Amino acid sequence: MARAYAARLGCIAMIFEMIKQCLNGGELSSGVWNGLSLLVIFAMIGFAIGATTESVIRQSLEANFRKKVENYRMQAKSTSTRTT
Repeated sequence: MARAYAARLGCIAMIFEMIKQCLNGGELSSGVWNGLSLLVIFAMIGFAIGATTESVIRQSLEANFRKKVENYRMQAKSTSTRTT
């Protein structure tokens, strides 16, 4: 997920910079270089966001799984106590 966010944000930043450069009448070559620098910066930001998001999702899923397993164990224990 981190790499996907990095790629998306980086490419979006580069495309917007190149479009901005073209609309302002500047040279495309300077827009490409500015876009590449923004690509790197926003890719790092996207990687950090993606890594954080992935960590939060994993922790949430693990907590939910552990809760369901514990509920199942409690039900199994109460059922086995009643039958004996």
